[in-house]
Amino acid sequence: KREKERRVEKGRERRGEKGRDRHGEKESGERKKERKKERKKERKKERKKERGERRRQTAIETGTEKGRSDKQRKGRKRKIWQNS
Repeated sequence: KREKERRVEKGRERRGEKGRDRHGEKESGERKKERKKERKKERKKERKKERGERRRQTAIETGTEKGRSDKQRKGRKRKIWQNS
């Protein structure tokens, strides 16, 4: 659904109708803000995913446990040891 919305948005941009709704009327401020917020959320999610992937990648390279700090690992070890 979001992917389709993005494609529609791109098409609109290409046709020089950015800021206009489906029917080619100027978009009301309310809906424009709403969509802007949605896009911002999307970008935030994307960045978060990328950050996670980068951390995992460096973790694999350095051989640490999924990019956790030593302190976090120590706590996890203790927890695991208590549970066994």
